[in-house]
Amino acid sequence: MSKRCGMNCQVETSGCLSWHKGTHIFPSPDALSVAKWRKVAGTRPPPSHLKLLRLVDLELNPFAGIFWYNSNMVNLDKLNNFFSDTENLKTILRFGANNLIPRNLKDSSAEHSWNLTLLIYVLAKELDLKIDVEKCMKMALIHDLAESRSGDIDQRLIKQGKVFQTDKDKKEKEAIGNILENLSKKTKQEISSLYNEYNDRKTKEAKFVRAVGQLETTYHIMSLGYKYYDDPDLIAMYPDESVKNFPELLPILKLIKTALKKQSKRGKIPWKKEYNFGL
Repeated sequence: MSKRCGMNCQVETSGCLSWHKGTHIFPSPDALSVAKWRKVAGTRPPPSHLKLLRLVDLELNPFAGIFWYNSNMVNLDKLNNFFSDTENLKTILRFGANNLIPRNLKDSSAEHSWNLTLLIYVLAKELDLKIDVEKCMKMALIHDLAESRSGDIDQRLIKQGKVFQTDKDKKEKEAIGNILENLSKKTKQEISSLYNEYNDRKTKEAKFVRAVGQLETTYHIMSLGYKYYDDPDLIAMYPDESVKNFPELLPILKLIKTALKKQSKRGKIPWKKEYNFGL
């Protein structure tokens, strides 16, 4: 009796082009094409085999640059566009309206997102927070993705009335929509859902990510030193509201505010009573 493929494809082992070591191992060593499968097995590969079969026969494959994955086609040109957007985050500098900080000391949106993601993981563990850490990390990774096209719109500009929050939101919404058009429907929906959840600030995860993000921003400026404190009010009170919405982070705010107060005193910058939240 002929031995059948372990994936129940009803193709005899001799006709199945994947390795057989008890179970299927993908991909086959030759990166076999769908066309070659048809030639040997006499039928179109079942969905289980399409998972990692690469379309390499360009003469029989009109979809050059497209690979089969889970029975869906992934357009590599569009993925390349997405990679270009994420790469561009490395060039988007933050604190654009702070003219005291030299260009080489300003961090990028990519650096901020990476550090935020790491802090979220560590703080959630160290503070033993009852929260969906994986969702928070994903949210942190994509929360500033729109800035690849919209740029980082400094909060100082909004405070000074030079940019309206509604205009910033509109610009970023358009940017994230265009960026996500390069992804599959499933991935687009997941990232879009996370992005909207973050900006709605209603869930515990969104409030946590927002608060840690503002603490990370404050820590970055504080670490540079008092001579870069262009707007002491904004810097000292920037994370207050978000930490109020996630009070489990009060110990971290106190840590940062204590150091910030010492820096301000060293630079003879008045420390107002309004700055004392968290101390």
